[in-house]
Amino acid sequence: MSSNFAPMSTSTLAPRQKSLLYAAAVAALASNLLANPVNAGAATVVVSSTAPNLTGFTNLIPALGGFVASHTFNTTAGSNVLTNYTYVSGAAPSALSVGMPVVDRSPSGQGYPANIPPGTYVTAVNTTTNTITLSKAATATATGISVGFFPRAIKPIGGVMGGSGGTATLVMGTAGNAATPPTAQNNNYVPVIFETNFDGANFTTAAASLILQIFSTTTSSLNAFRIAVDDAYLSAGATAMAVSGTNYISLTLANAGAHKIRVELPGGTTISGIYLYNGSRVWVPSSRPRALIISDSFGNGGAAAAFGPNNLFHQLCIRMGWECYTASVSGTGYVSAGSPASNYNWADPMRLRDASVITPDIIVFSGSPNDASAPAASVTANALTAWQNARALYPNVPIVIFGISASITSPTGYPTQETALASAFATWNDGKSWFFPQVADTDGAWISSTNTSLYINSVDSLHPSYAIPGVTGTDYIARRMADKVMNTVIPALTA
Repeated sequence: MSSNFAPMSTSTLAPRQKSLLYAAAVAALASNLLANPVNAGAATVVVSSTAPNLTGFTNLIPALGGFVASHTFNTTAGSNVLTNYTYVSGAAPSALSVGMPVVDRSPSGQGYPANIPPGTYVTAVNTTTNTITLSKAATATATGISVGFFPRAIKPIGGVMGGSGGTATLVMGTAGNAATPPTAQNNNYVPVIFETNFDGANFTTAAASLILQIFSTTTSSLNAFRIAVDDAYLSAGATAMAVSGTNYISLTLANAGAHKIRVELPGGTTISGIYLYNGSRVWVPSSRPRALIISDSFGNGGAAAAFGPNNLFHQLCIRMGWECYTASVSGTGYVSAGSPASNYNWADPMRLRDASVITPDIIVFSGSPNDASAPAASVTANALTAWQNARALYPNVPIVIFGISASITSPTGYPTQETALASAFATWNDGKSWFFPQVADTDGAWISSTNTSLYINSVDSLHPSYAIPGVTGTDYIARRMADKVMNTVIPALTA
């Protein structure tokens, strides 16, 4: 078996995806968060459970107002236009702008506005007719649908923005409504990551420039955050929050001027305030390719689960210059539906509801050891179905497929199942996809009995290991994945 199976042609890939993916890869080779040295001197961070003096600051997401505006509209089945605007709270349509994501405003904070698919954002605002055009069409006709919008200047990465009462969090694959029901997928693997640019030309470096109000319900071991300024982390590892509950993180920049800020938080965290010093300008960072990754707990759990942004798939995406959207569910695979029964295997049409939440520029399937006991014929059939479903949903998006990793539990890997994947890929004969085995890679098996102690977490004997400083399993596997994409996929995009 060769180390990879390349497509016959990439000529039908969308030009936008070709150019975005190529440009992102070139930029990531030159500079990325994992390669750039830590720059602790870029800012001073103070975390406290007590609110600092907020005089002179404006909150971008204040409760019941500001940019998390709430309105009611009428929806029409099949139409992207919201009509019959009625003011509820926050800003009038004139203050809304293209790019603002739709955000939940229900008391539970667990759903999206009725009839509006998850992942929808504003594409046009007409202040004459008081209508809003969205990126996705409504699924049903109704009147008086409550709709809120999140600040365009804050770019959420890794999920779809949801929230209520002035707080915001990220979800991926759990939101839905009557027409698009929740898939009951595990949301714990979606860390809260957001980025923004702001101009602090008028800031004094003796006082805080940015203050975050964070609410965390996690235990002490998961209660942490990490910040990057201008594409360099302030610290190699995550910093503990003050309490399990409300925290205030004050960021004082060493230099005034324009800066890019990235904030990484664990899953389940909500953001109650993003306070910027009055007089600042704030704008959304440039877009990067969106990578939708369908997998299980291997790339998200294990030792790295203590701080989600450290997981394997975020490491891969940083190395490739992608925004990472992980639709990963513990226990699932091409055949395995895991537990509870409300989960779905990757061939189930409901599983692709996760893929419809965002519009990806590249899709990644990472093979699952959860299929270890599945018959080869079932793996072949289900893998083919899963890939065909993804291709039908996104005809022009490249699809990258990885084999199944070995582990301490199974140091020889799962050659039967991986061969079944190779068989499915050969049968599929898709011209815009790639398959990279892990056990049968001609460059050498990724994980074997000779390196499991280095790269697999000894606590559970299955997931990649992770340590700060000094990433091990997650870094090693992400590097091998990135090498395959860099050396095979990216060159093909320019052919």
